[in-house]
Amino acid sequence: MIRPTWDDWFVREVEAATVDGPSLWYLGATGFVVRTAAATVYVDPYFGVGGHRPDAVRMCPVPMDPADATRCDAVVVTHEHADHMHPPSYGPLVERSGAALYAPETCLSDPDYDGELRLPRTDGSR
Repeated sequence: MIRPTWDDWFVREVEAATVDGPSLWYLGATGFVVRTAAATVYVDPYFGVGGHRPDAVRMCPVPMDPADATRCDAVVVTHEHADHMHPPSYGPLVERSGAALYAPETCLSDPDYDGELRLPRTDGSR
């Protein structure tokens, strides 16, 4: 379960913003939200608190619960570490909106995560 430090004001601010060109919001830790007038992309969204490894403890607030997001066209994961490829963080983003998940093959073949990967459906259904 994700417990945001700031309730839902951050995600509401991001989604309500009027953007004319590429706009960027820092999610803390490893992540960003990139928005244009046509798309919303989450890059390495990580909303966990870490703790499974001593070097992976989150040292900044959790800005949002990904289940609160209503706008997401894609999630980009840069590599397989659990603070990048974190199913509880990206799962609600792709499941709620039907967004695409882009990740290197190593994220699927050798993830640094022991649970279900929560990959989006690829058969066109949601």
